[in-house]
Amino acid sequence: MAFYEPEYGGVHNVYVAGDTLYMSAYNAGFRTFDISGELRGDLRAQQREMVHVNTADMDGFVKNAAMTWGVVVRNGLAYVNDMYNGLWIVRMDPKPEPKKNAIVP
Repeated sequence: MAFYEPEYGGVHNVYVAGDTLYMSAYNAGFRTFDISGELRGDLRAQQREMVHVNTADMDGFVKNAAMTWGVVVRNGLAYVNDMYNGLWIVRMDPKPEPKKNAIVP
């Protein structure tokens, strides 16, 4: 079991595709987490955060404030809706494959 405690408010919508959790976190913007393998407690403490996009905009409806509400993922793109700043489209590179024959300490 795992959890994530938002730093700047609440979480509105969560979307899971494969081993990635996509999160719209209101004032904290858009975040993604690696949820592969064994999960033990706090996702942030396990350094599983992969992406953080602050969706605040100096020219937004509410100046310099994020209000990320939803996320939908399709064809490698995350469509992130921010109530103050419109639609953000985020492309994430796939996680690198582990190197074969790598020496692991």
